[in-house]
Amino acid sequence: MRDLAQADGHLPQIAPGVTFDGDDLGRWLTQQTRDWHKLTAGQRERLSGLGVQPAPRPATDALPHERSCGAEGAGRLPARHRRPGPVPRPRRLRKPGATQSR
Repeated sequence: MRDLAQADGHLPQIAPGVTFDGDDLGRWLTQQTRDWHKLTAGQRERLSGLGVQPAPRPATDALPHERSCGAEGAGRLPARHRRPGPVPRPRRLRKPGATQSR
C-alpha cells in the first residue's frame, strides 16, 4: 500500500475491483474502513498514516430488527413483548388416531 501512496503520503481513491497481484485492493480497503473497530491500534495507526479514515457510521441508533421492520413495526415491538399477564403454554401435540395415556 505504501507503494501506491502519492507524494503527500496519502492513498488515492481506490475503488473495489482495483487489483494488484490478484488481490482486490479496493474491496480490502473498503472492508478495513467498514470494520475499523475490529482493527488493532497499530493497524489503525498505519492506515491513518496513509490517509485512510473509518467509514461513517449510520446515524440511526435502531437495532437491526427495528431497521428491517420499519418505523411502525418497531414501535409495536416493545409493547408486544411487555404484555402483562401469564405466558400462554403451548398446546400438546396430538396425532390423529393416537390414544392418550397419562
